Amino acid sequence: MAGAVVLAVLLNLLAAVLAWRPGGSSPRLIFRSLPMLVFALVQSALGYAHVRELHVPIGVLMFAACRMSAN
Repeated sequence: MAGAVVLAVLLNLLAAVLAWRPGGSSPRLIFRSLPMLVFALVQSALGYAHVRELHVPIGVLMFAACRMSAN
């Protein structure tokens, strides 16, 4: 599951970069996608290492960040 999430976040970042290209949209989309990539990578590493004390709160943080960026 972690691989699918990281792939989805990478595709989101790629789409943001392609939309931003000079003369395109605002680079704000890139700045919103980069932290999600970092969170997804940290989340997958913590899940693989079975560190639930940090894995669960970061997952909740990722969910909240997705909900806030949708508004």
